[in-house]
Amino acid sequence: MYNKTQETIGAEDLVVKGGNGNDVAVVKTEKPQSIYLAEGLKLASAELLERYESILDGYAQKVSTRIEKNLNGALAQADRIAKTGEPIGTFGYKFWDVFAVGPVQFGMPPFKPNKIVAGGEAVWFLVSVVTNPLPVGPGLPSATQLVAGRPYRLRLQSLNLTNVTSGPAVSFNSIFPGVPSQTFLLGLSFQMPLQGRPELYEINVTADVTDNTQQPMAAFATHMFDIDADPGFPNPVPPQNAHMHIEQPMRILSYRR
Repeated sequence: MYNKTQETIGAEDLVVKGGNGNDVAVVKTEKPQSIYLAEGLKLASAELLERYESILDGYAQKVSTRIEKNLNGALAQADRIAKTGEPIGTFGYKFWDVFAVGPVQFGMPPFKPNKIVAGGEAVWFLVSVVTNPLPVGPGLPSATQLVAGRPYRLRLQSLNLTNVTSGPAVSFNSIFPGVPSQTFLLGLSFQMPLQGRPELYEINVTADVTDNTQQPMAAFATHMFDIDADPGFPNPVPPQNAHMHIEQPMRILSYRR
């Protein structure tokens, strides 16, 4: 397991201005971004670690930028509703969610998406745990603030559909950092199947708050972004670009090389 804790984020980076001039403050804390490996999987060198770390940091920045953009838009909309005198309810408020990108195999060029891999090859997923930075209601804190400091357990798990058995998994503990998102790079590999008998795996990501003295919470990856484009056939299967799996697991086929 490799764990990196980045520098403490300044408070100015954690305050978003609402359209009415009010601040939505987020707890100032350290923002960990980590690389975790399944049992038996090892990084080949420090150079690879630095390379993966760079890709992880770039993706984490994109997630943070998108969250901030969406937050500004949502705050502006809430301000418009408040000015018209309409009631602002909390129905449908979502505390947190999990998002995944993959599978990815690092190679040349920097990465190559692939859902058909040889047994023993490393397969990677970028996983983001996101809490809602919008206030739960007027004058109330956000989910990001409410859960800050609480522990949770994240697990990337696989199921061997061919043999109907549990596959490799990556599981670790973390703490909500007080900022809207945490991003992790999770790696695993599949057993070498028999010749002529490839094995199909299903991938899911789950999270569960482990501090049971407060409100229990759990989540799973509702959105998994598949960056593996499918060239298709002229007829009848059209090509398909990178796309999102919504409330559907990812599937990977492992073959014997």
